[in-house]
Amino acid sequence: MIISRSIENIEKSEHAITIGNFDGLHTGHIEILNKLKAVSKNTGLSPLVIT
Repeated sequence: MIISRSIENIEKSEHAITIGNFDGLHTGHIEILNKLKAVSKNTGLSPLVIT
């Protein structure tokens, strides 16, 4: 996992992205992250979470 405090520091490449207020990992957040992981795997894109 890479933690960046600025979007300017994120590698300039194609990503599968989810955006949200991930203040904790409850069932809904886990489902979103699992879907992001599946999309990333199927498309070859790097997953990116913006929170």
